[in-house]
Amino acid sequence: MEQWNIWLDRNLWLNVAIVVVATALIYSVLRAVVGAVHRRLMAWSKDQDGSWPHFVAVVIGRTSRLLLLAFSLLLALRLPELPGSWQSALSHTWFVALALQVALWVDSGVRLWSRSLVMGKSGGGHYNPVMTTIISIMILIVVWSVMLLSILANLGVDITALVASLGVGGIAVALAVQTVLSDVFASLSIGVDKPFEIGDFVVFGEVAGTIEHIGLKTTRIRSLSGEQVVCANADLLRQIVHNYKRMNTRRIVFKFGINYDTPSDKVR
Repeated sequence: MEQWNIWLDRNLWLNVAIVVVATALIYSVLRAVVGAVHRRLMAWSKDQDGSWPHFVAVVIGRTSRLLLLAFSLLLALRLPELPGSWQSALSHTWFVALALQVALWVDSGVRLWSRSLVMGKSGGGHYNPVMTTIISIMILIVVWSVMLLSILANLGVDITALVASLGVGGIAVALAVQTVLSDVFASLSIGVDKPFEIGDFVVFGEVAGTIEHIGLKTTRIRSLSGEQVVCANADLLRQIVHNYKRMNTRRIVFKFGINYDTPSDKVR
């Protein structure tokens, strides 16, 4: 009988109606604001794909509708009076929704940034796609890991042991694949420092040829005799590389002789 009295409580249904109506209104307002900002920035940066307004517009366009609905519901739930346990649960839910949305924004920004580097829209020329892929993957792993650990810590989970186990596991994996990782970081160094690029004619050791591909582990060179030379990135960086494509002037040393009886005016 008490359960039926709870469901027939007028205040309960009044609070539910307030929450539903407030959620719908807040969601509509948030959608309108986000949509207006997104359209205004897209119109402003219509012919400027690599500009900051276009960058911000694309990131704002990644706003999740589900998370907007969650924000609206959380705001609406603050209107009626709720027990203390509900308030504590709402505070955790706020953090989870905010962390997920921030992670989505950062994820979208990193992907757009790496794509603009590869396509040469950042103002610094074209970058090695392998290098940009490595950097973007590393940043995304850090972002989502921090987001997950932050959510677990906010929910009251002790993450000390988890972080320690991840550190030990990372060290073990790094030791197991240290050769591969050395080539990967060498590829990252080639992409950042740019000692040579695809299409450059280089000479190192007994190899002379044109760079065809800079990969995650190896660099492929088309030699003058026609065959393809594959060299590990780490081994390549340990050598002295002559990049002839970046040679502005060529200095040639040669000797010539004259007869001893040549007139001095002609010698001058």
